[in-house]
Amino acid sequence: MAPRAVDGKVERGGHARTARRIWTTLATGQTRSKDAAADWALAQLPPEHRPVLEHGRQLYVNCRCSEESWRETLRVKVRRRVDRVLAEIDRLSTRIRTAY
Repeated sequence: MAPRAVDGKVERGGHARTARRIWTTLATGQTRSKDAAADWALAQLPPEHRPVLEHGRQLYVNCRCSEESWRETLRVKVRRRVDRVLAEIDRLSTRIRTAY
């Protein structure tokens, strides 16, 4: 199931964290913790996609779901960031499938 951005809450739902971990594993061959996968993904994403990931990570670490808050400027960027990660997963999984 593809991650969905609903009012910016995709980061709390776990789908985006799962997508980051899948991307990290496909790209590096290593399974990493959610935090380590976020660190790796931050280094791979273009600067314009990083604020969404950074904010989502802070929410994951520091907030209860009921306390979550997204500025509108970040909320509108969630879909693009998720699409970027999914595109990388698709690219890497296609490369792996064709190699075998």
